[in-house]
Amino acid sequence: SKQHAASSHIYDLSALLLLFYLLVSSVILVWTIFQYLIFRRFARRNKCEVVNNVKVLLDTKTGPGSFQNYIFLPDDKIEPAIFEHELAHIRLRHSWDILFIRLLQTFFWPNIMLYIVLKELKIVHEFQADAYAVNNKEDYITTLLNDTFSTNKFSLSHTFFYHPLKR
Repeated sequence: SKQHAASSHIYDLSALLLLFYLLVSSVILVWTIFQYLIFRRFARRNKCEVVNNVKVLLDTKTGPGSFQNYIFLPDDKIEPAIFEHELAHIRLRHSWDILFIRLLQTFFWPNIMLYIVLKELKIVHEFQADAYAVNNKEDYITTLLNDTFSTNKFSLSHTFFYHPLKR
């Protein structure tokens, strides 16, 4: 009977761990879906123009940033260097990379490397968008340094002001 009690205890612990794993996975998945729905609502509520087959949300009081086929800008003006940078994120399909890592995190959340990969991937995305967008290096650097670095952002999006300037 001692052996039966020990195996029952292990079974209970395994079931508890599985339940905890599924709970955390569900929370991550629901949170990601919730963030996506918040962005969709945000996109519907803001003034939109189509530029180069991209939906540009103007005067959003947040950003600049991009997600999927949307670029969102904090005011009514479109700064060419910032627009090209955000357009590069869209053309290079960076949103899909982020969503893929989020999907992996849903199932493999205990793996801390996925969080590091996501952080580094966003930095690589910034370098790629810079390389893609820069026509005049001096103007681009001036634009980067003259704008403020405090901004609201959506965690699924690429925001212009989360920029790896120190690197």
